[in-house]
Amino acid sequence: MLIILWGVLSDHERDFVNEIFAEYHVQLYNISFRILRSQDDAEDALAQTFLKIMDHIDQIKKIPRHETLPFCVILLKNASVDILRKNKKLVPMGFTGELQELAADTPEDAFFESHDRERLLELVHQLSPEDRYLLELRLGEEMSYQEIGPLLNITEATARKRFQRALKKLQKMYAREAAHVRE
Repeated sequence: MLIILWGVLSDHERDFVNEIFAEYHVQLYNISFRILRSQDDAEDALAQTFLKIMDHIDQIKKIPRHETLPFCVILLKNASVDILRKNKKLVPMGFTGELQELAADTPEDAFFESHDRERLLELVHQLSPEDRYLLELRLGEEMSYQEIGPLLNITEATARKRFQRALKKLQKMYAREAAHVRE
């Protein structure tokens, strides 16, 4: 199938896919490996991701360049989840498992450690897509602010501040709800 799709692409499209691969394949592989915990499965997920990229090259070329990696990560996660389902393993729910395994090493870790995780996860889904994505990158993918900054086309300091603001929103939502329940 790869050969068929590769042959259908124009030279410009092949160059575009090669650029994406050269730039992101290591990051994508690492993400997939963290999900699947298997080198072979991670490589399969990466291959499936690039098949999807080639299959939908017209739509992907329309995406702003700084949004290409997040889009590829979504494709990769879907491919990884499909492999997990196929292997009949447990499917991680975004960063649900990561939140449950956090140790109280930082202030945000302490916050998650001392609050009802299920309710927090419900509240996370009420945050803006940008805040949810940032929380997922930081907590679910365990990416550093240094890695998140370029991914979102912002500085490391801005990534840190946005994460702190998203966490503060979540804390306020939790506190508001707790106060409402007590009334």
